[in-house]
Amino acid sequence: MTEIKQRLVLVNRGLVELSGVNKVEAFAPNHIWLRTNMGDLHISGQELYIASLDLDAEQIAISGQIDQIEYQEPKLGAKDKSKNFFTRILK
Repeated sequence: MTEIKQRLVLVNRGLVELSGVNKVEAFAPNHIWLRTNMGDLHISGQELYIASLDLDAEQIAISGQIDQIEYQEPKLGAKDKSKNFFTRILK
């Protein structure tokens, strides 16, 4: 059986329940950025607010009008970029 790393439930575009949350990077009434165990997650909408947050249990609930849920590729840090640069040159 496959282990569940993350669970995302969207209810009527008004509530998102998410497990696997490591950190809330930023939030505003129209955007919430999360770091999750499956990658960075961007939620956009209107009148968004964090209804509940339990980082020990890695769970969050977000209410408001949900317009978009999008996973982002992790950004390379400066150290990773330079390593990648030299790896490409030496090939």
